[in-house]
Amino acid sequence: MRKKVKRYTAYEPNMLFAQRLRGSLSPGAEADGGKNPLPGLEEEAEIRHGSLTLEDMKLCRENGERDDVVLFCHSMYGMK
Repeated sequence: MRKKVKRYTAYEPNMLFAQRLRGSLSPGAEADGGKNPLPGLEEEAEIRHGSLTLEDMKLCRENGERDDVVLFCHSMYGMK
């Protein structure tokens, strides 16, 4: 199933986690002894520093982008 993922975009407000995610999904991760969890990516994963907002979702729709799956993990951290 992971090999079927062709494009990956993540919104991560925590800079440390964003850097880790970027490193684990980079094309050179396997060369460093790691294992790329998404080996079927056709282009480099896009890691956006920040939270996903309603405005982001509207812009994507206006630009004709669409997502097949949206996962909200740890969506409550950082909330007051």
